[in-house]
Amino acid sequence: MFLLRPSLMVPSWTFLLLGYYHATGKLIHLSVAFWWAFFIMTLLMGGTYILNQIVDRESDRINRKLFLISEGYIAVRPAYTYMCALWVAAVGLSLWRFTRYEYLFLIAIIMGVTYSLPPFKFKARPFIDIIWNAIGYGYVNFLIGWMTGNPITIRATVIAIPYVLLVAGVFVNTTVLDIEGDKRVGELTTGVYLGANRAAKLALTLMVLTVVISYILRVWIALGVAVFALPFYISAGIRGRREDYFLSVRLSAPMPSIVMSIFYPIFIPIWGLMFFSMRWYYKRRFDLIYPKLIG
Repeated sequence: MFLLRPSLMVPSWTFLLLGYYHATGKLIHLSVAFWWAFFIMTLLMGGTYILNQIVDRESDRINRKLFLISEGYIAVRPAYTYMCALWVAAVGLSLWRFTRYEYLFLIAIIMGVTYSLPPFKFKARPFIDIIWNAIGYGYVNFLIGWMTGNPITIRATVIAIPYVLLVAGVFVNTTVLDIEGDKRVGELTTGVYLGANRAAKLALTLMVLTVVISYILRVWIALGVAVFALPFYISAGIRGRREDYFLSVRLSAPMPSIVMSIFYPIFIPIWGLMFFSMRWYYKRRFDLIYPKLIG
């Protein structure tokens, strides 16, 4: 279960919820179709995160992170088998339950493969890494959530724009935080390519665009998150200190999830169970405090 990196599922689930909310306007209630999409995307993203750990096992060993594959607790071959089984199940269920929109799940798998796997490895290509994350979370996941509430229309694509920009802005500063580690393993991310100062200014520009476009389109959740985050991105863009980069990401990234957990309270115990089970597991297995809320 922990090989699937459940903490990284939260952004995927959040954008499913955002899509559903904007499609229906309903609070608390979630359709049966949503729960099927939720389950399928959990399988799909789990396979993607396994692939990422397989490909990055050497750098993970150097950086002392993740451990399960990089330190040999789970061998590469069964990890590949597990990944393929998850994807086959996800594709089969999507073809069964969502015959009109099954292509969205296939796109999500393709984006996951090309993000991690050579010769594409878009996670290590400047600007493409931003585009892949922004479209994957802010657009594809959003549309999958939308189609569980209503048919996809042009309006869905338009409303997704601020979320694409929001994800892009947050992601840029994550590449800034990882510059030193990425340099050590030879990955040319946006942060490495631009350098911390210019990358932080790009993140600030994207956050300002999120504010402007959200206001024009009246996408109030994206606007609220961007306005809340903007001072931290201004500090990061002007002062250029690592703690500013860290705060800009750590305080802005969870905000959509917090909003969605208020709109759909059933996710509060889901995320709570996930968090505390991971804390117990990593402390017991590796004597680590993970995941952390601060620090």
